[in-house]
Amino acid sequence: MSEYRVIDAHLHMISKAVIDELMSGAAKQGSDIQQRLASSRRRSRVGDRIVQDIDPGQMAEWWCAELDKYEIDKAVYMSFVPDSAYFREFVAARPDRIFACCTLDPTAPDAASRLESEVAAGYVGVKLYPTNHCYRLSDPATRPFFEKVRDLGIPVAIHYGISVAPTSELSCANPVDLHPVARDFPEIPFVIVHFGAGYLGEVLELHYHCDNIYVDTSGTNNWRRNLPYDVSLRDVFAKCLDVMGADHILYGTDSGGVPSGYRDWVLLDQADIVENRLGLTEDEKRLVMRDNAVRLYKI
Repeated sequence: MSEYRVIDAHLHMISKAVIDELMSGAAKQGSDIQQRLASSRRRSRVGDRIVQDIDPGQMAEWWCAELDKYEIDKAVYMSFVPDSAYFREFVAARPDRIFACCTLDPTAPDAASRLESEVAAGYVGVKLYPTNHCYRLSDPATRPFFEKVRDLGIPVAIHYGISVAPTSELSCANPVDLHPVARDFPEIPFVIVHFGAGYLGEVLELHYHCDNIYVDTSGTNNWRRNLPYDVSLRDVFAKCLDVMGADHILYGTDSGGVPSGYRDWVLLDQADIVENRLGLTEDEKRLVMRDNAVRLYKI
């Protein structure tokens, strides 16, 4: 490994309290499918992995111990529950190492004001789930939200492409829908997570038109199995480097979403690709594995 401390730009955190918040929000919205999703996550055990019932401070210390185990300097966690008091306290417990993106519905009339409150509470960005929650970012209703994002100077992480969530809808999964937004808000960095989760070509085409399009490397990246051709993860990295450059790629693992601990096997695989299999300079390696996250999330 080169001489730098890795920053993971995409993790999740699940606790019993977070799942309770998810279920409560679903009940208020009368969303049966969201309640089924929340109920499925409420199981206290998945194999030998346990949904922990601990307070936010304890959760922060548990995660810092996980990061220490694999020599990860800092981490950016992606919330999937709007207005999560637990998540805010989790971030506040270890602001030296734990950072997070909030989530909300950008089409909601109060989205801009809610985002401002979340950033004031300590969030460093916002994560959007158009595939999972079935909205389009090209919807004119999102414009006040993106104006607020621009004014706050934060990045937007977005899950496009396939998803395991039962709420997902592929008609909302194509990153091309982001084009008018990315074009009209060039100041905003848009991070398309999981290399676009099956829509890599569309992400690269979008970047051709809009230099403010980034990718993160997070997850199993098993979306490659659904392509009509074989492509290795090393080749995915290489194509993004060729088209976007090392300054537009952020390392991430998608750890913690099952729930589970840190995905060390993702770290080992991706660090090997970056360090040994792409012919990158030391500066380029550092950009992917650390410095891009520092710059975009201001950490």
